[in-house]
Parts: sequence; C-alpha cells; structure tokens
Amino acid sequence: MTDIYNAIATNAYHLSNEHDETLMKHRDCFDDAEIAVTSALKLIGNLILEAEQSDCYSNEESRRDLSEVGRVLRSLPRLAQALNFNAREIDFELKRRKGVSQ
Repeated sequence: MTDIYNAIATNAYHLSNEHDETLMKHRDCFDDAEIAVTSALKLIGNLILEAEQSDCYSNEESRRDLSEVGRVLRSLPRLAQALNFNAREIDFELKRRKGVSQ
C-alpha cells in the first residue's frame, strides 16, 4: 500500500544533479518540516488531554475532533519519516561529494 512516505521519500530530487547550496537548502527545509510535524503531534496530544478534562465539550464535538485527529495522526508520522529520510539522503550526497566515508 502506498502512503505519504512512499510519495515523498523517493529520491525525487536528483541529488547528483543539484548544487551543494540547493541541497543544503532542501535539507534544512526537510529538517524544519520534521520538527514542525513533531511539534504538531505534541500539540494534538495536549489538546486532546485538555478537551477530555473540559465539562463544556459535547459528545458530538468530541467525536468530530477525534475523527480529525485520527486523520492527522495516520499521516504525520510517515510524513516526518519521509522528511527525515530526504534530509539524511542529502547529507549522504553532500558527504559523498566531499569524499567523506560513511
């Protein structure tokens, strides 16, 4: 089954054809996005805990929000993994260019 990881982490960037500066910018973008995904997951957890403890939160609102959280949680971890994979692939390519062994 294809998921977001397979769609993103597919060497879409032809690393050997890109300039070092471009690769470094892409790597930084992937790293920043991975941090954002992780922060979003923590925020969702905090919101769920707060909602669970609130007396003003209806059953209907709770079900609606849990459904949305489920959709997010299904995709975000694999998205974070793909972003991390791409950043590490770029690091590997940059080191390869400099002749640094892994």
